[in-house]
Amino acid sequence: RGLLPSSHVTRKSVTKASFMVFGTLIVATSLAVVPLLDVFEDRFVNALFFPDVNFLKGFVSKPNLAPVLRAHFKKTTFESADLPWSTLRRLVKNMFTDDFDGIRIESVHFYGNDPVCLFKYFVNPQDPQVFYTWSILGI
Repeated sequence: RGLLPSSHVTRKSVTKASFMVFGTLIVATSLAVVPLLDVFEDRFVNALFFPDVNFLKGFVSKPNLAPVLRAHFKKTTFESADLPWSTLRRLVKNMFTDDFDGIRIESVHFYGNDPVCLFKYFVNPQDPQVFYTWSILGI
């Protein structure tokens, strides 16, 4: 009997239920969209993908990109892990000529690659999203 609605539905209960549903939708949408915003790119982009470049195959993370940039720019102290993704994109673009339309760079975001949009449940301590993932799973 406790699970059945009462016979009197008041305006107050409808308003309360509406706010709860609307609030839940706002929070859920915000949590789903935050990893896709450019503002948080350094926290939620896992790697870069260079479809037209033969020597940068697969998904290239910051630590894997450092030796390439170090060799090209002849800097022995170059650490790309400290640089934002926008700077790394600019440096890679400077490695290639614009005669052939430059280079195409795609980001591999928090949700994965291609048309797959799955939450990243399996994180390791090196993932930049480990705190975000465990926070969401904790909720």
